[in-house]
Amino acid sequence: MNGARSRNASYRKGTEAARIRGNRVRDLNKIQSEAYRQVEEIRGVADAKATEIYAKAYNQSPEAVAFYEFTRTMQAYKSIIAENTTLVLSTDSDLFKFLKGITPKGGVVQAQRSGDAR
Repeated sequence: MNGARSRNASYRKGTEAARIRGNRVRDLNKIQSEAYRQVEEIRGVADAKATEIYAKAYNQSPEAVAFYEFTRTMQAYKSIIAENTTLVLSTDSDLFKFLKGITPKGGVVQAQRSGDAR
């Protein structure tokens, strides 16, 4: 009889421990979900505010719009172009627009037409 009581007590303790662990996991998941929701909400508000600030700043004059386009293009260059990168651009692309006036140090830019051999 003592063995049965001991097994029954162990079973109840194990069941109770499992319930406590389950509650802990559920509570942790709830906390993480709420934190994630708050982070995304804050990020959304911040993005909206940043967009509003950019719109006000860059839509004040045509020069501001042109400057914004230039800075965004330069940022794109930084992420796209690496050492020894070859680009194939359309002559009416935004990236090409800013490259047209650039010449290498002490050199002349020579266009290579498709079909030309090097």
